[in-house]
Amino acid sequence: FEASYVERVIRAILGWSFAVLFWTFLISTIFLSFRKVPAKTLQRLIRFWARTSMRILGVKWGILGEPLLDEPGARVVVCNHQSALDIVWGGLICPPDPLVIGKKEIIWVPVLNAIWWAFRFIRIDRQNRVAAITKLKGVAEFIRREKRSLIVAPEGTRSPTGDMLPFKKGPFHVAVEGKLPLVPVVVDGAFQIWPKTTLLPKPGLLLISILPAISTEGKGREELTEVMRDCEARIKTE
Repeated sequence: FEASYVERVIRAILGWSFAVLFWTFLISTIFLSFRKVPAKTLQRLIRFWARTSMRILGVKWGILGEPLLDEPGARVVVCNHQSALDIVWGGLICPPDPLVIGKKEIIWVPVLNAIWWAFRFIRIDRQNRVAAITKLKGVAEFIRREKRSLIVAPEGTRSPTGDMLPFKKGPFHVAVEGKLPLVPVVVDGAFQIWPKTTLLPKPGLLLISILPAISTEGKGREELTEVMRDCEARIKTE
């Protein structure tokens, strides 16, 4: 997996070029179809983008665990957050109708704002805690009604060392509020390939583990911390 600086630059340029072409095509298709592209078709296309991008970057991968994310379903998928590569490997296990929550300022970011519109992703005001919590309460019902999969990294930011950061409660509020199953997903190797402090990824090996779902049925707000700690412990010990 050793690669020269020049090779890494070439791979990065090819990866970005492919991403721009792919997402321009996909967003245009969604726009022209008035967001009527079938969820399974979108899933296959996103997984194709992820597989191709990983090969361009020289990254090999393995996926362990049951294929819990292959079919539609209302759920909260919780991942550890090691690297900018998380966006790409996340595409490898993309469920049919994914949902992502981002800060409201994303509306001003070119391409990302188009993706947020195309996929009906959600924006929240992170500076206004009350408004953010109110919005998250509505998200739980939206997920149940639309049978979507919320994908979230509860650490909130990439780890600067590769060690897992403390979890934030937001995703677990959504899961408990909506009685939604939690699906822990653990990635190992993303930090070594593309740590937070470097501009260029390098070839390497990823191992993605999809753990058994954690039920939130019968859980209330008083058990929220317990649910969060259980999920955190499973990811840490995987």
